[in-house]
Amino acid sequence: MALLANIQTELKINARMPYHPPEGVTPNNLDDAFEKLEKTEHVYQKAARANRFKFLQKQTSGTLTGEQMKEYKTSFNHFDSNKNGFLNRAEFKAVLMLNNVPTRDEKQFEDLYSAKCGGNTEGVSFKGYIDYMEELRADKDTADQVLEAFMTLAGGNPNKITEAQLSALAPEDKQFVLDNCFQNEDGSYDFESYVSSQYNTQRVTRGFTIS
Repeated sequence: MALLANIQTELKINARMPYHPPEGVTPNNLDDAFEKLEKTEHVYQKAARANRFKFLQKQTSGTLTGEQMKEYKTSFNHFDSNKNGFLNRAEFKAVLMLNNVPTRDEKQFEDLYSAKCGGNTEGVSFKGYIDYMEELRADKDTADQVLEAFMTLAGGNPNKITEAQLSALAPEDKQFVLDNCFQNEDGSYDFESYVSSQYNTQRVTRGFTIS
């Protein structure tokens, strides 16, 4: 609207005829179009945040090998101190620690424990434990997939991401990246070197490290 007003003023000063925008591109038409665009972008951004890492493809090799099954069975039997075929809270927590599966706090652990008990008051059964181990393996991402996730959030940049772009993540995930990635002189964060270094020594799960 302001631009059209300036044009009309210039035309009037120079004794020219007023300009009449073609139908469909009047200031009101353009305002309506921009309003619709803003609404569409808002819907898209909301959906992108809600599904920020769903485009990471899960590995199809979720089934445990005989060797892995033997390893998990040995760890289960070791921590099943009373040999009743179930892991109580303390035993389940010990098994998670053995398998490098951390929990953020006690509430997260309790929620996980309750979910894996499946309503069984005795604790987590061997089947529940094995099913959970398979879930972890199925959710494990490759280095390329994790880099792709970061690149998408970074608008295609192959190695660095801004703090503003990290706002698409949940607050705790964003803080994790800020705390662990090297910050460049321009204020961006070097996610490429971080992911590369983690895959040399650790595994990456759901886009973040499990030490």
